[in-house]
Amino acid sequence: MCAAGLYGGSYVNGRYVVDGEVKRGITKRLKQKFYANYAPSEQRRSRSSKLLGTKVHRQLYHKYTCKEACSCVAMFGSKTRLAKGKFVRAFELFLVEKRLEVVGCEVVVSDGEFATGIDVLCVDAAGLYCPVEIKCGDWPHLQVARTVDGTKTMTTLPVPNSHANQHQLQLWFNVHCLRKRGVLVGSCYVVYLQSNGHFRAHPGASWWLGERGKVVEEIFQRE
Repeated sequence: MCAAGLYGGSYVNGRYVVDGEVKRGITKRLKQKFYANYAPSEQRRSRSSKLLGTKVHRQLYHKYTCKEACSCVAMFGSKTRLAKGKFVRAFELFLVEKRLEVVGCEVVVSDGEFATGIDVLCVDAAGLYCPVEIKCGDWPHLQVARTVDGTKTMTTLPVPNSHANQHQLQLWFNVHCLRKRGVLVGSCYVVYLQSNGHFRAHPGASWWLGERGKVVEEIFQRE
């Protein structure tokens, strides 16, 4: 599996490659540095829910990336079944409301050591970039903080340890990597696409935006 990305990054055989070098993914790192004390809900995500997320990501990739020639086989190993489902329509409504234009999907970026794929990269009316994290379905108790130690907060930040804030950390890393590359970032969102065709768009959280992001970066890089 090979996917060319913007800014020198790609995803090859399950590994992130940026500027010719293999980089580590961020999932384990974020958990280790910020929310290792999280206590998962008994209402765990089902296999069907995970498959739904993968399906929607593929549909968005095909819709916005494969306009001249389809690269789904190279990216995912198979063709993407065309569909105009409610999740895709919900994302289209989000783009219209925020006046955004898609310029790339599954865009691989890195901070030099770690890498990730930005679900959807957009530009706004002013020409500034807007990374978007896509989440699908109605996650129960999204804002509820759960920890094994009873603190309800992340291990290294005074922030509720909830799925919503874990998603915000993914968004922070997207913005962090783009800015390290000199890319001008305007807005950024975690977008929750709903099965009823609606969406909830959560902008970057105040606890990591601006100068506060340096604190998050220091914790992330700390050995």
